[in-house]
Amino acid sequence: IRFDVGMPMSIAQHMDFWFQKPPGSLLLDLEHQHLDNLLSRLPGDALLQMGGPSDLSLVRTSTIPFKLFYAFTELTPTAETPTVFGDLQQLPLRAESFDVVVLAHALAFCPQPQVLFEQLCAALQPGGVLIVLGFNPYSLWQLRRWRADRSVFPWAGEFHAPGTVKRALRAAEFNLIAYRSFCYRYPSIQSQSWQKDQFWEVLGQMVLPSCGGVYMM
Repeated sequence: IRFDVGMPMSIAQHMDFWFQKPPGSLLLDLEHQHLDNLLSRLPGDALLQMGGPSDLSLVRTSTIPFKLFYAFTELTPTAETPTVFGDLQQLPLRAESFDVVVLAHALAFCPQPQVLFEQLCAALQPGGVLIVLGFNPYSLWQLRRWRADRSVFPWAGEFHAPGTVKRALRAAEFNLIAYRSFCYRYPSIQSQSWQKDQFWEVLGQMVLPSCGGVYMM
């Protein structure tokens, strides 16, 4: 389905739609594999998710009692989801408010990553954790982006290189604890093709470990 620029659907709304069907739903399953165990072990009282599905299914395994979704463009959230609205350059967040922040592909719509990271650093409790999920420009997903409709998610955003993101994080006084790359498969809309290409995950980790379609740090 194509959504033209003139249609009444924001990037955030299309992001929600995209994660409900392949390849978005297939990617979401893969991200769960990398996030579920990590989030279940992170303690705290408040978690903020920026980007990704607005129903907070991405952070489903977190035991943190208060979870908040940050919508950076107009979005109609689900009734069960506490939501705050704002842009990505001036966050309406109080200092030291969150124990965990999950930045799920929202960075692609932020022209100045370091500015965002500095504000998130201030919004986190001392010792808090920021998890960044981003699309890798050095991957098959970038090849798909060259042929895609640039008015919709995720192709409308800028795929920031992992090195650029790491430098911006360090400049904002974050300590990089871990980095991984995954999703070496081409973003197919066919579930069967996606399953058949599963061997690319193993091969990619062995041959080109930094060229997965998605990175997490």
